[in-house]
Amino acid sequence: MSENPPSGPHYGPGASGFPAGHGPTPSTGMTQWPSPAVAPLRPGRLPTLAVLVIALVGVGAGVSAWFRPIPNNNLSTAPPTVAYTAQQADDAKSTVCTTYSTVNKVVTANTHRTNPAPGDEVGSLATGIYGPVSLYDGGNYLLRTLDDEPATPQDLAKSIKSLSKTLQKLAMVDLAGEPDSVRDALRRDVDSDVASIEGLCK
Repeated sequence: MSENPPSGPHYGPGASGFPAGHGPTPSTGMTQWPSPAVAPLRPGRLPTLAVLVIALVGVGAGVSAWFRPIPNNNLSTAPPTVAYTAQQADDAKSTVCTTYSTVNKVVTANTHRTNPAPGDEVGSLATGIYGPVSLYDGGNYLLRTLDDEPATPQDLAKSIKSLSKTLQKLAMVDLAGEPDSVRDALRRDVDSDVASIEGLCK
């Protein structure tokens, strides 16, 4: 068998399975053969490239629009200032100071508990958990009360926020078993905030 392909023209199969231009015609049943001089037409490459470029430009524009930040039509990002009456401020101060007094009593009582059954390990664990729980919940209670009383005077609100966060940090430090050097720094912060709050709540 010769390895050289035939030198004649080669035609691919048409829609009917025959080579293009072969097969019987509908009217005569005769087989028509294409003229070797007629070359099949190929579409130009330029329109295809133009369509591809347009498509790429469209995709790029879509992607850039997707990641473009939404314009901010609000010219002022600062929250509106609300003016409270003196009565509202006094009522808020009274509520916050009462809450502080309650939290102070709870924290003091539960951070000084002693084991009712000395030497009992379960009793020591149960007694020891009261302190961190009262510290964390007390801080959370103060913050929630402050949120409910937006008319609270700013100096009092600042001290209450500071105390609340320090109480919660101290609770986490106690539960983590951190050394006294870490706890003592937080306790000093608590004492400072307590002195400020008690002076403002008089």
